[in-house]
Amino acid sequence: MTQEQLQQSYRGVVCLHCKNPIPISPLVASIEAEGPGHEKTPGRHQKCQVFHLRCAACGKEKPYKIDEIREFEGSPVTESSRAQLASTYLQSYSDRSRTAHA
Repeated sequence: MTQEQLQQSYRGVVCLHCKNPIPISPLVASIEAEGPGHEKTPGRHQKCQVFHLRCAACGKEKPYKIDEIREFEGSPVTESSRAQLASTYLQSYSDRSRTAHA
């Protein structure tokens, strides 16, 4: 029996500093979904062409355009997963440091 794994994907932009993908917020996704031809709130879309995001990988924040949003495969890297990776790295560094001093 074979099981098909669902491919996970998300909408985001490419970080201007480190080139890692940054997932967009639900608010930005809703504005993007409205599109420029949306009849109910045409003014809202015109005002929200640019939004700011902070990259979870490098910590830098930059403005991005709605036009820069694209689809990414996999699951997004979040602040908590970045903190967990940093914690794991620091723990392994600490272990190596203790071994070197022994």
